[in-house]
Amino acid sequence: MDTTANLDAETASPDDLRAILATAPDDAATRMDLAEQLSDAGDAPAAIAEMRLALAALRLTAAPSVAALDRRQIRATLALADALAEAGHPDTAESHRARAREACEMALAMAPERAEAHLIAADLIDTDAPLDQQVGHLAAAAAAAQDDAEVRLRLGLRLRTLDHPAAAAAALRGALRLDPTLFEAWHTLTVLLQDDGQDAAALPLARHLVTLDDGEVRGHLALAGVLDALGQTAEAVDAMTRALDLDPDQPAIRDRRARRLERLGRWDDALEA
Repeated sequence: MDTTANLDAETASPDDLRAILATAPDDAATRMDLAEQLSDAGDAPAAIAEMRLALAALRLTAAPSVAALDRRQIRATLALADALAEAGHPDTAESHRARAREACEMALAMAPERAEAHLIAADLIDTDAPLDQQVGHLAAAAAAAQDDAEVRLRLGLRLRTLDHPAAAAAALRGALRLDPTLFEAWHTLTVLLQDDGQDAAALPLARHLVTLDDGEVRGHLALAGVLDALGQTAEAVDAMTRALDLDPDQPAIRDRRARRLERLGRWDDALEA
C-alpha cells in the first residue's frame, strides 16, 4: 500500500517519513525519499542504510518471476551504487551496478518490447562508452512506447548531444505532439533553430517558452537571445530584465543588458545596471 498518497515527499520532513516507516517498514518508496533527504543533508551512512533497507523491501515484495523486470528494484540498486561511490566505496558500488546491469539484461531478454527495460539499459551504459549505444536503447524504448512523450524527449536530447540536430528535432516534435507542455522540448528546439541560424523561425518558439512558464529563467534568456539576434534590442532588454528579476546572479547577462541599454541611448539606465 502506498502510505505517502496524502503526503508530499518534497515537503515532508525526515521525522514525517520515519513516522510512516514506523507503521509501514516495507514502504520502499518512503525509504528512498528518506534516503534522498539524508543524502542531501550530508549524512551518507544513514542514506546508504535506508537505501539498503528499501532494496531489501523491494526484493521481498517482488515475485521471483517478475523480479528482474521490476524497474523500482533496478533503480534502487543504481541509487545505492551511486551513493556508495560518492561515500568512497567504489568496489562495493560497482558490485551493485553489476547486479543492476545483470537484472536489466535479463529484463531485455525476457521482454524486449518493454520500454522501461530499454530506458534503464540506456542509463546503465558506461559514461565512457559511445553515446550511440544509449540512443539505440532509447530508440527501442520510443518504438515500444509510442505514446510516451518522456521517452521521445530523452531520445531527442541524446541525439542533440550526438550532434544529430535534424533527428533530434524530429524526436522532440514527436514528444510535443504527445505532450505540448514539455518545456525542455520547446527550449531545445528553440536552441537548435538558433544554432542553425534560423532566428526568425526560433522567435515564436521562444515567445511560447515565456508563455509556457514565465517563472523559468531559461525561457526569458532564450527569448532575449533570439530578439537580440534579430536586432529587436528594446524587447531583448525587456527579456533580459525579466531574467535578471528571476535570477539576479548573472553577471554576463547584466553586462550584456547594460551594453544594449547604451546602444538604445538609455545612458542612465545603463549606469544603474
